[in-house]
Amino acid sequence: MSWDPLNLANLEERPTLKPTLGDIGLVYPGKRHVFSGPQESAKTLAAYAVALAEIRQGGNVALIDLEMGPWDARERLCDLGATADELDRLHYIEPEAPANEEIILGLVELVPTLVVIDAAAGAYDLQGLDDNKRADVERFAG
Repeated sequence: MSWDPLNLANLEERPTLKPTLGDIGLVYPGKRHVFSGPQESAKTLAAYAVALAEIRQGGNVALIDLEMGPWDARERLCDLGATADELDRLHYIEPEAPANEEIILGLVELVPTLVVIDAAAGAYDLQGLDDNKRADVERFAG
């Protein structure tokens, strides 16, 4: 990276990036997304719908659940039409300890095409971070 100005008029064209993950036109591959809203505003259901669509497209989904619990998660996914075969292709994780490098590498070995973290507040808390502190937010996102 340089502080030298870049003339954007001379920047070559690149292929258009479309929100194709989950095939419902909401999520861009390789990007981070946040579903935000008040409690009970269907954030989890929206994330589960994207995850289920991704599985149906042949993707590999890791669901890190810090809120619902396995029975509620399964029930919501089934309410969205998930079959037993589709549930079998979802990596459900309900962590009780902070993630470290070894855990992260283990998750990477699952080769997920989508990772859902539900909910962010629980993830920050588990990692001993404060989602109201900029440095912690940047550390979490990095």
